[in-house]
Amino acid sequence: MPAPLVLLGPQAPHANLPAALHAALAAAAPPAHRARGQVLVITAGWRHAEADDTYVRAEIHPAGESLPFYRAFDRVVAVAPELTGAYRAAQQRIRRLKALYRMRLGPALQVVRRLLPRLAEAPDLVGPDLEAALQAVRDIDRQFLERSDAEHRAFDETWRPLEHPEVARIRARAAQWLAEARGLVLGGGHVGVLRNRLAFFDLGPLVREAHADGMTVAGWSAGAMVLSSRIVLFHDDPPHGSGDPELFDRGLGLFDGMVLFPHAPQRLRLDDALRVAALAGRFRPERSIGLDSGAVLSLEDGVWAARGHEGATLELCRDGVVRALPLGPLPPSPCEPFAGGGDDASDP
Repeated sequence: MPAPLVLLGPQAPHANLPAALHAALAAAAPPAHRARGQVLVITAGWRHAEADDTYVRAEIHPAGESLPFYRAFDRVVAVAPELTGAYRAAQQRIRRLKALYRMRLGPALQVVRRLLPRLAEAPDLVGPDLEAALQAVRDIDRQFLERSDAEHRAFDETWRPLEHPEVARIRARAAQWLAEARGLVLGGGHVGVLRNRLAFFDLGPLVREAHADGMTVAGWSAGAMVLSSRIVLFHDDPPHGSGDPELFDRGLGLFDGMVLFPHAPQRLRLDDALRVAALAGRFRPERSIGLDSGAVLSLEDGVWAARGHEGATLELCRDGVVRALPLGPLPPSPCEPFAGGGDDASDP
C-alpha cells in the first residue's frame, strides 16, 4: 500500500496538522525498519526562526526531530565561501531570467484577459484565439522552466556541490534519517527559501525514494507547494509588482496533476471570474486547487480525498467559478469552459 501523502492549508487560525498527521501515521502500514522511526520536520522556510526539536515535539509530533537545513546551508557558507559565492551568482542569473520572463508573461496574460469576455459573443471565432493565447502563456512558462533547469545544471556540472565534503556529510546524514523515518513534515514560510535549501542539498530524490519505501509525507502551505511538481507564486494584489501568477521553479515532484494555491481566499480575487478563468485555463490539464486554513488533501491508496473543514478545499475553474470540493474522495473536476460575460478586461 502506498505511503500517505498529506497536503494542508495555512495553520492559522485552524492548526490541524497534528490531527491530520496522527491520522495519516495511524493509517499507514510502514515497513518494519520504519515502524518505530521518528517524524522528521523541515522548517527552513522560517529562515532564522527555524524550529528546534523542543518546538517540534511540543507542537507537531512527540517523536519529532528537526532537520535544520537553513542552518545547514549557513555552515556550508562558513566553510566553502567560493562554492556558495558561485551558487549565489547562479541564483542571480536565474533572477535575471525571471525578470525577462515577467516582461513576456504580463502582455501575454493581458491578451487572455481581453479575449475571455468576448468568448460568449462568438465562441466559434474567439475560442481558437483564446486557446492559442493560453498556449502562448503555457509556452512562456515552459521556456522559463527549461532555461532555469539549464542554469541549475550548469552550476551543478561546474561546481559539483554534492562532492564538497561538508555538503556530502549533511546530505548523507539526511539520507540516513530519511531511510528510517516514519514520517516527514515540510513546514510553511518562505516557499523560495524552503525550495532552494532542499534543492541545494538535492533532497528531492531522497524524499521520493523514502516515500516510495513507506514514509508518510505531509506539508502545509509552502511545504505543500514544495512537494508538487511545479511551484507557482501568486498574489493578485501584492504590495509591489504586477500581481501576475508566475512559475517559481520545480518542486520535489511527489505528485502532479494539481497546482496548489494556499491562502487562496486572501491572495486571489476569487470573485473576479476573468482572473480565475485565466489562471485555471493556463494550468490545464492540471487542476488549480486552493487550500484555505482547515483544508486537508490526502492521497490514500492512490486516491486523493478532501478531509478537514468543509469548504476549505477549493477548485478554481476555467469557467471563472470557484467551487468548494466536498469532503471525501476527490471527484472528477467539476469545471466547465468559460461562458463569457463581464467587462472587456480584468485589472492587471
